[in-house]
Amino acid sequence: MSTFAYYPTTSITLTTASGAATSLTLKALSDLPLSDLLGLSDGSADETGHTTWRGSRVFLDLLALPSSPLPAFFRGRRVLELGSGSGFGGLGTLLVLGGGGPAALVMSDADEGAVALSLENYALGSFPAAAAVRAEALCWTVEAPPAAAGGRATFETVLACDVVYDVSILPPLFATARRCLNKPGGVFVLSHVCRSCFGGRAVGREAELEAHIAEVARASGFAHDDREGAGRIRQQRTRREEEGEAEGGEEEEEGQRGSVLIFIAT
Repeated sequence: MSTFAYYPTTSITLTTASGAATSLTLKALSDLPLSDLLGLSDGSADETGHTTWRGSRVFLDLLALPSSPLPAFFRGRRVLELGSGSGFGGLGTLLVLGGGGPAALVMSDADEGAVALSLENYALGSFPAAAAVRAEALCWTVEAPPAAAGGRATFETVLACDVVYDVSILPPLFATARRCLNKPGGVFVLSHVCRSCFGGRAVGREAELEAHIAEVARASGFAHDDREGAGRIRQQRTRREEEGEAEGGEEEEEGQRGSVLIFIAT
């Protein structure tokens, strides 16, 4: 059972890899009723994994680009999503790639309420029958792959969307991703929006944060090609962002764009 009393249902329009429009129906939090606000105020509930985050949208938009290298890391593969929350990233992947998507998807989150929510959202939609979909609780500090893998590292791709809210989570995040990949050559795909912090101070530039992410990745057994279009795919600037930069708003706007980083297990 999900954590909160009421989840509004929203329909999110996505573009598929073939260029067609599709729709993902999700239950996710927006404005909370009073009963749920009380749970937040006394610390008995956490809404973080019960809403939708921009990093998932960034990933799904880039996944659908005609020139994107991302589909090759998901088609026919066994995929684990870390910090899946409402299921936006993983379930969206099934729709964007259609019948050419993952062979299996396990959505995971440390919040058991979010795990239940992702399963509810899976039941709401119509997804390719070829994909075997499960969800379960997984804490990054646990020294084992998910139970859905039979206790073995059997995944070929690990996905995480918008989970880097503080750099302190990077070592356990990469350690978990490496444990869950079945062999060298396995892929960890990390979609993020630059809003993390170092020791309490905000990161002002994507380059600074991404250099630190790459450093942690190498220490955790991953290789990273930082060339644009290879190991990094950046969300394109919109006309509004370009106009904002011309008016001196570059730093504020830059934090709203996202990137997808690709790491290969060594």
